[in-house]
Amino acid sequence: MKIDLLQPVDGSTTPPLQMYPWPQGADGKPAAIELMADDAADLQADRTWPRPVRLAWSATTDEPAGGDQTFDVDIWQPQGRDRPRAICQLKECQVELTNLLLGSSYCWKVMGRVNGRPAGESAVGRFGTHTAPPRWIAVPGVTNVRDIGGWPLAPGGCIRQGLVYRSSEMDSHHEITPEGRRVLQEDLGIRTDLDLRGVSEPAAAVLDAARVEWINVPVLPYEYIREPIVSAGYRRIFQVFADPVRYPILVHCWGGADRTGTAIFLLNALLGQAESLLALDYELTSLSIWGVRSRHSDEFCALRKALAQLAGEAETADLSGQVERYLLSIGVTGKQIGTIRELLVEHG
Repeated sequence: MKIDLLQPVDGSTTPPLQMYPWPQGADGKPAAIELMADDAADLQADRTWPRPVRLAWSATTDEPAGGDQTFDVDIWQPQGRDRPRAICQLKECQVELTNLLLGSSYCWKVMGRVNGRPAGESAVGRFGTHTAPPRWIAVPGVTNVRDIGGWPLAPGGCIRQGLVYRSSEMDSHHEITPEGRRVLQEDLGIRTDLDLRGVSEPAAAVLDAARVEWINVPVLPYEYIREPIVSAGYRRIFQVFADPVRYPILVHCWGGADRTGTAIFLLNALLGQAESLLALDYELTSLSIWGVRSRHSDEFCALRKALAQLAGEAETADLSGQVERYLLSIGVTGKQIGTIRELLVEHG
């Protein structure tokens, strides 16, 4: 059997991996959320899914007609950053892959079989994925799932991929499928389910307790970070982030919008993400089914004001400094902050 790889073209780079890219304004920069949709109906569909990467090949054989012809595909990273994948017993000469890392190099090859016996093997193909965040993650039965990694940082470098994911809940209003569980537990290797839902919600472990630890830390979002009982919850959240054995971590509340949005805003700001990108990342939840989130909303502005006020003398400091002051004031130690930065910042 002769197998030729067709797509992606060897050495090429994929288009951006977002199925529904954030719209651009007239200046070529990301548009404000208010310009995202022409009408409210456009905001009710779930658009938080990645664009798949299509692998395609051709196969010719001298075997007699009627044989059972199948293909196995191996895909891996030459640097070994991601888990190697094997897709087996494909009937067609194509397959679509999701959840690849951004800005990464991949190798792939195809093995052909006839009636279960090896019949041929392709050369090794190579392609790269686009660098543009966000890295949406396809998890059947769950919405608004994305890696916090891949965003550039103001001091240089970027947030490391594959360590912290954010999502909606996986039960109650949604029901994760068996394939969704497999993606989280095997493909992503989640070790900690950090659940921010409160006592009035049906918060409970969903993933396999033998593989994933469930940690429930009820909090409130936005300006409520100032309240002592709420700040104690955020202290616990950042203690989890400071523990290397907890990674990879999945953070969620109900929709992954407000409580999760606040926790991830604080985390990414601490790491040095530019304020404009922090606001954009917050607004991306608007592509899910949970309604519009805007950087101009009263809630988001209240969070920014609260951080400035809590920073005290550092009110004029950059946002990363304000968040660090806040975390120190609620009992997160300087050593824990340093560990979080060491774990999650990938230097260029």
